[in-house]
Amino acid sequence: MCYSHIRAPRLRRGNGRERTDGNTVRFVADAMRGRLAKWLRALGYDTLYWRGDDAGLVRLALAERRLLLTRDTRLPPRLPPGQTLFIESDHYDEQLRQVIDRLGWPTRTGHRCLRC
Repeated sequence: MCYSHIRAPRLRRGNGRERTDGNTVRFVADAMRGRLAKWLRALGYDTLYWRGDDAGLVRLALAERRLLLTRDTRLPPRLPPGQTLFIESDHYDEQLRQVIDRLGWPTRTGHRCLRC
């Protein structure tokens, strides 16, 4: 279903989805997880797509307390336990299901712009 006719709300820093413990979860996806980042945004999750170097990605994840989504086995050891979700599949639809299942959230559509 296409939602291109629906105007996305203005984005604000810090918007995210609430976990069951009341804390907001925000994501940062590495350079190889672009489609996953796009679809997480479409479902209403605060997700950044990082296309820079690994050191900058780690700094961003730490500074903004974002959950890093990656398939790079070298990145998880550089972050505190629980701040990385290692993505198992190469297919974005399976990656999306893994993230949503892992966090136990229902899916919602049409909440964020897919381009920005």
